[in-house]
Amino acid sequence: MLKIENTGILKGYIVYQKSQIKLDNTLFCLVKDGQSLEKFLYIKGNVPDGFCSGRQIEGGYLFPQDVKNAYKLAKIFPHLMARPLGVGKPSFGFGDRIGMATSGHVLSLGDKPIKPIFAQQSIREMARTKRTPEEVMADAIWGVFQEGYKGGFGSDADHLKTEDDAKNLADAGFTMFTCDPSDYVNNHAGRMSISELKEALKDIEDSSEFFKKYLGRRFELSGHFIIFEEDPLARAIVKYAKALSHAEHMYRFIKNYVKTEFDFELSIDETDEPTTPLEHLFIAKE
Repeated sequence: MLKIENTGILKGYIVYQKSQIKLDNTLFCLVKDGQSLEKFLYIKGNVPDGFCSGRQIEGGYLFPQDVKNAYKLAKIFPHLMARPLGVGKPSFGFGDRIGMATSGHVLSLGDKPIKPIFAQQSIREMARTKRTPEEVMADAIWGVFQEGYKGGFGSDADHLKTEDDAKNLADAGFTMFTCDPSDYVNNHAGRMSISELKEALKDIEDSSEFFKKYLGRRFELSGHFIIFEEDPLARAIVKYAKALSHAEHMYRFIKNYVKTEFDFELSIDETDEPTTPLEHLFIAKE
């Protein structure tokens, strides 16, 4: 295999040995300037069309480690792009929040039988760190490339609240969508009087269907029993029915927009009141 040593052919640059990939007679690898410590994509051989802002150097070309070149590299080597992970296998959300940690996350994963999620960030976090969805994905691509990881990884578009949020992250190549319908949760349901509760139920579409489905039902969960009595069921419906409706709307929008396989997660973890076991079961069943 055509290889580059840390010194010699590419004088003044440190070569990330694990990153080296050969395609036909062309070598791709990540290098670091020994003085500025800036990283570059190095291509030796026939340079495919689409890479940007390259400059010739010692028998090859250097390209900046930027978003456009990351996506072009991942198009050539699909293992560098996020994919749906599905269910049934353990996964872990590493979530490189600063764009510099993915290579360390790959090393910490080792050979453990865990599917990693390297690109993971919420809209709120991206706003705070001033990063775009494409930048988050590109940083994960470069980290995976640097460490030569070929095991496949997921990407979580976290805490999505709107169609535009989902669309923007889908366009960037995210494959898992975590819907956050907390804005539609009624945080006062647990403290409502009976009369207030009855009034609130009138505003819930199909509330009578929920009562038909659950009222009086008894579920056994690992030796524990949950019974859907009228009052706690009514509060669960008022508290979460609109949130569940919004989550369904988001799922259908993503399914129609993405048109390929994707992972979907529902997250209702930022509410003013704790979620009771009965409410957890109600959400899960619905």
